[in-house]
Amino acid sequence: MKYQQITTEERYTLSAYKKQGLPIAQIAKLMGNHEFNAIGFHTPCPCVDGNWLRSRSEKNTNQHSAYLEESYMPENKDKHHKVLDFFKSLPLWLDLGDLRVIHACWSKKAMDKISPLLNKDNSLTESTIYEGHLLAGLTS
Repeated sequence: MKYQQITTEERYTLSAYKKQGLPIAQIAKLMGNHEFNAIGFHTPCPCVDGNWLRSRSEKNTNQHSAYLEESYMPENKDKHHKVLDFFKSLPLWLDLGDLRVIHACWSKKAMDKISPLLNKDNSLTESTIYEGHLLAGLTS
């Protein structure tokens, strides 16, 4: 298995794991619901002016604020956008042959259905970011 150098932006997300004493090379980077929601929270909705893909309801704002604090993401906008770009690069799952890694549930049927809509590394395309939030009913 080949490991890559982890960037400064990635460390904001992975710092909690690092504090637990895990070697960086043993950390798998995957898209989870928090990363998906953060992307939607900061992405304008193309179909409704002034709206976001993830609505800015009180509940969502509170959840997102807690996630930002938990993830050690800085308030600096430039760094924040780099972190969001990093989130967008995360695969939904990894299939490494002897090891399969996914955030919640390994569903071959669901994965076969969504695979043609993803990038080659199983990360979301710009189109699937929009469609995923719209289908999930996260807009208001």
